[in-house]
Amino acid sequence: MQTLLMLLVIPFMALNLLGWVIALIWLMILGEWGHIGSGILVAALMPFAFAIAMLPGMAFTAGFAYFAEKNFTPLALVLAFLSSVYTHVLVMVWLFFVFFHYARSATDASYIPLLLWGYCVAMGPLVYMAKYDGDNPFTSLLLFLAQVAYVGLVVCFIVGAQVTSALIFLGVLVLLSTTFAMAVGISTIPRRRASHAEG
Repeated sequence: MQTLLMLLVIPFMALNLLGWVIALIWLMILGEWGHIGSGILVAALMPFAFAIAMLPGMAFTAGFAYFAEKNFTPLALVLAFLSSVYTHVLVMVWLFFVFFHYARSATDASYIPLLLWGYCVAMGPLVYMAKYDGDNPFTSLLLFLAQVAYVGLVVCFIVGAQVTSALIFLGVLVLLSTTFAMAVGISTIPRRRASHAEG
């Protein structure tokens, strides 16, 4: 299992380290200065816009904290699930927005560097924000999911899939990821209760 995870993670690590260099140099050669500048600007502004967009989701988080403290576990789990779905959907909207922008602008000569640059523009702010969340495994899972999602969108583009198919793909990823996150969270509840009881 660990070997499989490493096989999945290593290509993304290489993409994160080298992708932006390759894309930037390639786009410079092509003279795509507008896409370079706009990509940097949008990536820089994204964390602020994302923080604002997350405000409505804070209601789910606050409700979860309240009912978890009152030991209303079923309702707390529902709110935690809704909070997770909200965050995942926001990330998927961001990824789709960036991907669609560059895919629509791509030509036969520029689609490879533009889609690679789009990956860097999409992932850069997410990686930056994840650094402030410590070693949260759920954030790491969401970050990995975002990488898979963007690469999946590129595959959809290459095979000529319809926009609807791409959106369904993103929806399935959100459903699978949030379900997995909730399963992990539920599995830790007995241990948390035991540790509180011992304390």
